[in-house]
Amino acid sequence: MTERYEPKSEFLRAVLADEIGIEGDKFALDNFSRLLTFFDDECQANRDWAVFLVAQSDVDSPQVRRALTDIAGKSKDCVRDEALWGLARRDRNLALPLVKQALLSEGATTALFEAAEVIADPSLTPLLKDWGDQQGDVDSSHAVSSAIDASQKAHPDKS
Repeated sequence: MTERYEPKSEFLRAVLADEIGIEGDKFALDNFSRLLTFFDDECQANRDWAVFLVAQSDVDSPQVRRALTDIAGKSKDCVRDEALWGLARRDRNLALPLVKQALLSEGATTALFEAAEVIADPSLTPLLKDWGDQQGDVDSSHAVSSAIDASQKAHPDKS
């Protein structure tokens, strides 16, 4: 039996269990601010889960965008890609160069391709096609195809 990958922080576990809110009223927004402090936590699991929770949320502000941008620049693969997806949902133009850079790296997860799909910029099409030529799991292959479709539909005459 394998151990589940969970944060060590009781606060983060409570947010994951929906016992503590991070959106809505002032108290929830204070919790959200506390969530952002975990981006610099010594425990990798805490950092990973905090980025995931922030990316999935609908809370948006310059501070959130800056935090997602910073963590994307300091992280690789899963955490970077989750941060980029969260950033793309908030500001496609800000995320575009970062997603391009990530698509040129050696590793990528489904979240990166989902970020590219949200951005839907034709300049991503060649980079995505390179990933489409590589073998991967079914979820990633589907995500690459969806991102290519979205990028081509944004400006069908440019691909």
